[in-house]
Amino acid sequence: MDRPSGSFASLKAAIFLNLLRVRPRRKPAIKGLLALTPFLFSCRGATPTSPQVRALAPDALRAARPPATAVVRLPPRGEMAPAALDDGTPVWVVRDMDDAVTLVVPFATDVDGQAMLVPWWSDTKSFRNRFVWDSHGRLLANAGWSICLGECPRVSSLPTRGRDFDTYAARPIDGDPERAEVGERIRGREHDIPQEPLWPELTHSQGDARRWPDGETLSIAAALARPDGAMVLLDADAVLLSGDAPRICRRASHDPPCPPGSPRIYDMDGAPARGRKTVHTIVGPIYARRFRDGFVQVAAREGLSSDSYVAAASGLVAPATMELSPWLFAAGGVRSADGSNRAIASLGGGLDLTFGIATFGSREAYGGQMESRFGPWSAVETSTDRVRAEGGVGLSLGQVRHAQWGTVGLRAGAGYGSDGSPHVVGMFTWGVRYVPGRNDPEHDACNPSPFAFASGARFFAAVRRAFEPQVNEFVFGLEFEPTWFLPPYSLFKWGGSSGM
Repeated sequence: MDRPSGSFASLKAAIFLNLLRVRPRRKPAIKGLLALTPFLFSCRGATPTSPQVRALAPDALRAARPPATAVVRLPPRGEMAPAALDDGTPVWVVRDMDDAVTLVVPFATDVDGQAMLVPWWSDTKSFRNRFVWDSHGRLLANAGWSICLGECPRVSSLPTRGRDFDTYAARPIDGDPERAEVGERIRGREHDIPQEPLWPELTHSQGDARRWPDGETLSIAAALARPDGAMVLLDADAVLLSGDAPRICRRASHDPPCPPGSPRIYDMDGAPARGRKTVHTIVGPIYARRFRDGFVQVAAREGLSSDSYVAAASGLVAPATMELSPWLFAAGGVRSADGSNRAIASLGGGLDLTFGIATFGSREAYGGQMESRFGPWSAVETSTDRVRAEGGVGLSLGQVRHAQWGTVGLRAGAGYGSDGSPHVVGMFTWGVRYVPGRNDPEHDACNPSPFAFASGARFFAAVRRAFEPQVNEFVFGLEFEPTWFLPPYSLFKWGGSSGM
């Protein structure tokens, strides 16, 4: 498995995890590849001055992979099967109908710079993640998509060059045609590919993906006991912290990410320090090759639908000092006056301005810490027989990055109607709150953005009581910020994820 020396990518927001509420865990589950994870520091010392730690020069890494030797068992003619070389490198053994044998090393470096093990998809008879390779590891094209859980990429932004998988030549052993001896490793050829994706012929379906079988998952201590050059599957995470060398550890908390002295990753650059500390995490299990007192050639165990996923701090997710949310609403309910009830309907609009008052709970929890916000609101409401203006204060409870169970709120206030009647109002709200301005690389919890725009949609139930004459109203409805339904369409937005 080769990866470019010094490849650290500033990755974009993730595709599946924050929408499906799938938590990283050690058992198989459908997970996406990319997700945003913040690393929160205390404000003291939050602006690092350390330079970015660079990977070792390529010449110093040449001894990282000794020649692999192995004898592999062959699958039936016209089929393929997984195998492992003596040094632990995972391969697919491909046997053609004429008994030609190729060993495919299914590691690929994504356009964002992250290496991963690519699964074989039987529905399209190809290796596939963001690219498509045939059964012999030859790169064919960009993969395309059937649905985008974030904003779909523009075709003009897709890569026009890529690289075939590395392969090993192999030949059947004389007198034992069901086994083959492994030859030299052949580096994959880089070449042009069509920019237009193979869609809809090939899609990111959840069809039958043959993933390379799980090998022995090792602890860090057990992996370090393996000889140099051995490929291991680590029950650990790769953590790239700005101002420090990339390291391997079981990252149990955000602060600190790795204990001092954790094994180094020698062929990766550290995360760049962009005015504050950031962290980039490849969540395990991960593949890595032993080198000196650490590792090289780290790769997520698989791409789409794997236990491993990539998380990057391209920007920390932090609430703004002030967050403004306008809305429109439609409601219906019952008005009770003079001992009689009648149905009513109303339309209107309003806005609220909230300020964060507290965050609490675990930063490790899915969606981040809980947060409470407080501030004023105002609205104009009209029914068939009157117009009313009202305002007051509101309190909401959600999560910093993604309120997975929705954001709940309480409002209290008073108003005055066109019929000359004052009233009081109490309201309960629940729904989706989306604040893209929280995911801003120029701001974090120590330097929050002064202002952000909040979008979303929420259900509400309201009780109003007028005094002259005495009237009670009970209404239920939907509030929404109009741009929440407009392009760019994104399940991130519709799911209320401001960042993972």
